[in-house]
Amino acid sequence: MPANPRASLPWPSWRSLATPLLACLAMATLAVGCDGCTKAGRLRAGGDHPYVRCMTVDEPAVNQWTVGDLQLNTEGRVLSIGGLDGALRMAAFVGPGPGSADPSAAIAALAPLGAQVTWVLGELGDSEAHALCTLRALAAAPGLSLVLASGRDDFEVLEEAWDALDDAARSHVIDLRPFHAVRVGDTVFALTSGGAGGRYARNRSACGYDEDDLDDVEDSLPDADEARRYMVSWAAPAGGVARDQSGTDGGDPTLSEFMREAGITGGIFAWPPHAAWMATRVTAEGAVLMDDRAADPAAQVVVGRIAGPPVERRDGSRAPNGAVVLELREGGLAILSHAPSGP
Repeated sequence: MPANPRASLPWPSWRSLATPLLACLAMATLAVGCDGCTKAGRLRAGGDHPYVRCMTVDEPAVNQWTVGDLQLNTEGRVLSIGGLDGALRMAAFVGPGPGSADPSAAIAALAPLGAQVTWVLGELGDSEAHALCTLRALAAAPGLSLVLASGRDDFEVLEEAWDALDDAARSHVIDLRPFHAVRVGDTVFALTSGGAGGRYARNRSACGYDEDDLDDVEDSLPDADEARRYMVSWAAPAGGVARDQSGTDGGDPTLSEFMREAGITGGIFAWPPHAAWMATRVTAEGAVLMDDRAADPAAQVVVGRIAGPPVERRDGSRAPNGAVVLELREGGLAILSHAPSGP
């Protein structure tokens, strides 16, 4: 019978061999990553272009509170805003994005516009420090800020930035990832985070959504005869404001189909950036440019950056940074003006 090779080696020699072997296995595991060990990993969708399903974070707790004259309450994944007297003035923009410039001065300069609600369509910053800088600038501003996640936003960066924001600030700077809709009187804004299937995602931790998430959004909406519907999404739908004059369409077909089936035509968007500050109304014949100050249930607008490198428009010109000023009126969404925040 052949000798046992282990018996020919003293125990310390086997121990010295096993220890580096286990270390190598541990390092290999770390290199591959343990998706199930992190919150982002548990929410991550695989495939050729992995992304994080940011809309599947935990449902918010039932709550009621006030921000100025506004009365807020949460139920399920719907945030409701009441206490309004007449039209609701709003501002909307996308964060500083690449380079993560400090948006504090630009956000502070919006105060004279009198917006009660500010929509921030993601791109808070590419690091925790930059994202937190944007959130703190919003916290220092008056009114209510509603903050979406975009396909540029890294889930883990967002988690760290939101965790670092104090509770007092989070009462009027609202993380919209847990919400599927915001209801304002007889109007409801359906929400998405990122792009469909992780389209446009900057990395494997960026936000996106799938068809199951859209089904959940649809389930959260009140009946169409109860509330007029709009969409608020970082990515614009195909066939609307994202289509240029040459027929090139930078919009998302999945979102377009969802909006059509849900009876939604109007909305506020941030991608593609070449459509920044463009406003259209969508008709059966297609999208047509919209007159400022005209309230319309089919109004679509693509916002631009509040700070950072200006985006390039379709015609090659540079879109100035700033915010769009809107009003929610009885007749629909009215685009009032673009308030520039400087170069």
